[in-house]
Amino acid sequence: MLPIRPACGLLLTLLALPAQGQTMGQTVTPPDDDPITEDDRFRLAQPSQSFLHHWQATLGYGGAHAPLSSDAGTRLGFGRNHQVMAGLEAGIGERGFGRIEAGHAWRDGKRDFANEVLHSDADIGILGISGGMFITPFLSAGLSLQHRREDGREIFISKTGLDDSRTDREGTSNRVAPFLMLAGPVGPVDLVLLLAYARLRSETDYRRPQLNNGDFSDSGQVNSRLADISVGYWIGPSLKIGASLGWTEVLSQRTQSTALALDDDWGTLGISATYRATPQLDVSLSADRDIENARGNGLRFGGGLTWRF
Repeated sequence: MLPIRPACGLLLTLLALPAQGQTMGQTVTPPDDDPITEDDRFRLAQPSQSFLHHWQATLGYGGAHAPLSSDAGTRLGFGRNHQVMAGLEAGIGERGFGRIEAGHAWRDGKRDFANEVLHSDADIGILGISGGMFITPFLSAGLSLQHRREDGREIFISKTGLDDSRTDREGTSNRVAPFLMLAGPVGPVDLVLLLAYARLRSETDYRRPQLNNGDFSDSGQVNSRLADISVGYWIGPSLKIGASLGWTEVLSQRTQSTALALDDDWGTLGISATYRATPQLDVSLSADRDIENARGNGLRFGGGLTWRF
């Protein structure tokens, strides 16, 4: 799956700002004869605050493991990924919100070819920024941008006993993901609906001295759209449980030389739990699994800390 959900999911806490304002006991009640629009009610519900407010710092870890399968269902290999991200979030003015993030990821994998076995690994640096604004008290629109730079290796091991070969590579990828989010309480349940479009572009420079004594470049692209709905319920003053259902559709793609094309579409089921350790600190765990993914139903898991100040 494209890495849209983690970035957008960390913004969900900011979408509760209207509800926070209404529970802080600072709502202004105007005279009865003064006509009030929905837009006025949203602004009146906000507490007095500086331009940047409701600060949050986050630290999270995520891992993933996925099999790689052909269109016929033949097992071709596997891929694993680990990622650590730190972020800083804040409300901006009356209706805006934003996040900056930085992190490190490392991944490895194995894939079988007719005459070779490919082992690959990479270290990846990540920078991202996301932001948006409320269109209505519970509907927001925004944009998530992420840049990744990787230093990787590919080792081709011959099945015929010939010499092995190693490929070093350097690459970058850029993701642009505009999104819409609808978030609000439905009775005792917190409901969030996410709609997003993601445009991912990658460029890689290879050096294969054993193969061609030179350098060459490769590029890839993926255009996709995502729909995701999640619900959360507080079962006590300090514990919240949640579940999510998502669907990703790949609109178009161009794979790189050693990459395997993504499935055209697949679903995702997820669960989560959040423990409020103190009024400022939340501890969270999450896991989700692909559904009907022809390339293999991957499993992702993670945990994180959120500190409000």
